[in-house]
Amino acid sequence: CKEELSVLDFGTQLTNNTFSKTLVLENKGKRPQALRWINETITEINLERQAESKAKSGPGKKEAVLAEPGFSVFPDEVTLRPRTATMFTFKGSAVTPEQLKEVFVLESKVSIISLSLVLLCFPLASFILSPVFFSFLFLLFSSLSSYFSLSLSLSFSHHSFL
Repeated sequence: CKEELSVLDFGTQLTNNTFSKTLVLENKGKRPQALRWINETITEINLERQAESKAKSGPGKKEAVLAEPGFSVFPDEVTLRPRTATMFTFKGSAVTPEQLKEVFVLESKVSIISLSLVLLCFPLASFILSPVFFSFLFLLFSSLSSYFSLSLSLSFSHHSFL
């Protein structure tokens, strides 16, 4: 890979907006590698929530609500043959304004026995509230005969803190 992968800085992003970055990884070796991305941050949070849920006993016990990742990578698993390359796409989004940072681990398996940590990757982004609001959340369109006309005014407003 030609880019620095330890920190993927997406900068400042608007809430409810999906953004992405694509990275290319090459296998310059002579053996195929099975690569797998793991979101360590979300894995740890979900394990803690499940442990807390199991610790609570009695009536009214609720199942743990699993955390949703702010970042994802596609494909999360791939086998890379010798002298080939593959593209990984990191996507991110958030509903609320926040600073988001997650830890991704790239594991490589070259043979049946060897499993090694190849890379720690830290995607991060700052989310700010989108200042544009539409008058409707969704619009429905349907085919009407030519004898009828349908009009609907759509407006949007810009809310700024300035």
